[in-house]
Amino acid sequence: MATTLDYIEYVVGQLAFAGNVRYKKMFGEYMVYINEKPLVLVCDCTPFVKMLPCLDGLMHGAERGRPYEGAKEHYILDVEDRALCEQAVGELDKATPVPKPKQKKPKAAARQAGPVIDDYIAAQAETLQPLLRSVRETIRAAMPEGATEKIAYQMPTFWMKHNLIHFAAQKSHLGIYPGAEAMEHFAPQLCGYKTSKGAVQFPYKSFGEEQLTLIAEIAAWCGENNAK
Repeated sequence: MATTLDYIEYVVGQLAFAGNVRYKKMFGEYMVYINEKPLVLVCDCTPFVKMLPCLDGLMHGAERGRPYEGAKEHYILDVEDRALCEQAVGELDKATPVPKPKQKKPKAAARQAGPVIDDYIAAQAETLQPLLRSVRETIRAAMPEGATEKIAYQMPTFWMKHNLIHFAAQKSHLGIYPGAEAMEHFAPQLCGYKTSKGAVQFPYKSFGEEQLTLIAEIAAWCGENNAK
């Protein structure tokens, strides 16, 4: 039988002598916190405490049980025995540290910030690094306010609500990956380049200002349309 609200409030009332006592629902049952420490687990209207060494002498003859299937054996605390509760809670309070607050994980965009793309460029051939830095700055300048950088699909990526555009260093060409709709929109300007449904290849041997200008136009279009 699941623990009732009346019963958990009764347990908290019996332990009120200990100071700051509260309960929190966990998986349909309850944990009782005393002075912000999780000390008493209440399952099926039964209070359990861990079998810590500090309780061995005090509760050696106490009834034992498992609060749920697969749990370790616990002592069952008789909350009607005030003297026992005072001693047991006192020992548990001394032996149990206050849990550390959980650290919030950084958002994905923050984790994948600019330095990651710096690392990507630094890992490429030295002869390609100036070109990649130029491409990065060209795309960055065309992005809307609020767009961020990250690595996605192992490529430098500009993101805002969605992936806006990727670029990547390939063996003999620079790959720009703006998506199928952008490729369709810029098809007339890209007819002289090797393309696929969502990407275009700019050979390194013929890369220059003309290609950077085209990349800027594609990036601006992606910033306006792919963020929707």
